Parts: sequence; structure tokens; C-alpha cells
Amino acid sequence: DPRHEYLKHPAIRIAKSSIGKKILEDFGVNGPVYLIPDAIDFKGLPPENPTPKYDILIVGLKNAEVANKIYKKLQWYNWLRGGKLNIAIQIPPKLPTRQDFLNLVNDARIVAYLPLPEEEGSEGFYLPALEGMGMRKLVICPYAVGNIDFCIPDVTCLQPEYNVKAIFKAILKALNMDKASVLKMLDAATAITRNHTLEVERAALLELIHNADAIWKEMMHNNG
Repeated sequence: DPRHEYLKHPAIRIAKSSIGKKILEDFGVNGPVYLIPDAIDFKGLPPENPTPKYDILIVGLKNAEVANKIYKKLQWYNWLRGGKLNIAIQIPPKLPTRQDFLNLVNDARIVAYLPLPEEEGSEGFYLPALEGMGMRKLVICPYAVGNIDFCIPDVTCLQPEYNVKAIFKAILKALNMDKASVLKMLDAATAITRNHTLEVERAALLELIHNADAIWKEMMHNNG
């Protein structure tokens, strides 16, 4: 990747996830790496929806092929059981605005997210899944590298392997979870979103900026 060439130049770097920070440090970069995760604008999230229209939403903007396969399996499953489920899918093209996307997510009870697969570069953070947690959705999201700090398997979300069969099984599991288990997961997911407020992100950035001159001087001194 030609971007690797930039890592040899002196810089103060910001990583969005703990594993992203470790990857950079293990690879070897010229200068320190600071962890400042992405944040949710909670004021931009629609209010919690007590009566969502959809039982399941598949967010497949970054993997339409897999999303369509899961959707077809769910449609078949739904037909065999009398068509009682309302199922939605979002694939390209994107909705007109980001608020439209958030409103769609808010109109679902269970949201299965398909982030960028590891073999295609993976995610630096993957904010949509965290936003789903912020709207108290039962989130299904495979491991995508950058989501490791908030997508905690069987605690804040269901995290199947990244393939059609595993994600389909996770959706069925979510549909059959008892209310107490669902509430426990929703509460844990809501709690973890409090680590990702704009106020927390802003304070971390301002502290880094405040200390940037001293950090740069120390870095140049260490570089000889």
C-alpha cells in the first residue's frame, strides 16, 4: 500500500481503535500514536422508537452481494413461517441524507450490519454499529478490526463469523432471544456508547493539541 510510505515521516498520529493503534506501533511509525475513538452526535440521533416497523434491517452498503443473499434466505424463512416478519435491506445507492439512514435504522428492532470485510481493508472504526447501539437496537455485526472496542460478542452485540450462513443464524438467534437477554444486551450496548460522546472526543483532541509542541520537540529530540 503506497500509504505505508507516509509512516516513516515524523508525525503525531491518531488511531481510532486500540487495535489500529497496536497495528501502527507494531508496523513501526515515526512518532507517537494516540487513541481517540470516533464519537456519536447524540443530538443527531432520532428519539428511541418503541414501535419499529421492521423486525430486521440488513445494512449492506459495503457488501451488497452478501446482504442480498441473507435477505433472500430470510424471505424464504419468513414465507415458510407465514410471513409474519417485516424485513428491510439497505444496499447502494445510499439514501438521500444521513438522517434518512438513521431514521431507517431507528425503524428496525434488529439491525445486521455488514462492514467492510478484512480482506478488503477492514474498518478503521465503523460508526454505524455504534449508532445502532445508541438507538437501542439489537445489533449484529461481524468483527471488522476497528469495531473491536465496542462490538463485544454476546455482551453489546451478536458477532457471527463474516459469512452468509453465520450471519443468518445470528439473526435467527436474535429473533428468538428472550426479553431479559435482549434488555441486558441493549443496556450494555447503551452503556458503552457513553465512552463515545462528542464531549469526550473534543476533550481528548484539545488535550493533544495543547501538548502538541512539547510532543513534537521530544519526538525531534529522539530522532536525533
